[in-house]
Amino acid sequence: MKHLEVIKSSFTSIGGRSLLAAGLSGAVAFGAQAQGQPAKGKSRGTIQDAEIEIVKDRVNTLPEASRNFEKIRLDPPPKPTRQVTYTYPDFRLPATRLNPSVQVLTVAQEELEPLTGNYLKLGLGNYGTVYGRAHLHSTRNDQYSYGLDVRHQSSATGPVDGKNSGVSQTSATATGEYYKGTTALGAALDIARDTYHFYGYDRTRLPDAPDADAIKQTFTRFGVRAYARNRAPDAQLQYEVGWALSISATRTT
Repeated sequence: MKHLEVIKSSFTSIGGRSLLAAGLSGAVAFGAQAQGQPAKGKSRGTIQDAEIEIVKDRVNTLPEASRNFEKIRLDPPPKPTRQVTYTYPDFRLPATRLNPSVQVLTVAQEELEPLTGNYLKLGLGNYGTVYGRAHLHSTRNDQYSYGLDVRHQSSATGPVDGKNSGVSQTSATATGEYYKGTTALGAALDIARDTYHFYGYDRTRLPDAPDADAIKQTFTRFGVRAYARNRAPDAQLQYEVGWALSISATRTT
């Protein structure tokens, strides 16, 4: 077996790139040429064993290269200018093909709440107190209205000497109006009768309690009124003109 040995190896740099160059001794080249020729006295066609040993004895160190950390800026592509054209086709259907079936919804007219023209109130209390109130009025009408209000409240006795502190109050009012367009013509009649007992006397200075009729005082009032007024709520001018008469009478027993 023949032994071939590389006795020289090195790295070289050409143009910034590393190349490996290996030099073989002249003995290697010569041995390879001698091996290619057949030896005398031996049979041809045999392969002889050979061993090649490569020894590296030199390392070239290259300097460090600087790195660029800046990002590469690429300009955005220019926006193309496009002109958009719109078309508005007019679709018309023949009137003969349209036969809509529309049902009109009707709103039911709101019914007015029924009015009751009469009102009555009664009551009883201590000291023989009687209370009553009555309102008698017409119902809803576009031409006229009328009403009667009656009120009564009386106490037969009171906290001081029985009948000497009794009281009575009675009143009645009648009203009526007639409507003509936006004008209302009306009249009213008032009657009132009130009875009181002045029981503010000093009981310790009197031997006996005074008679109830002796300290009774009655007030009577009478009034009448006629007027005309505007009944249009949306009118810019609201007016009311009238005439009134009031009479008062006092009776002391």
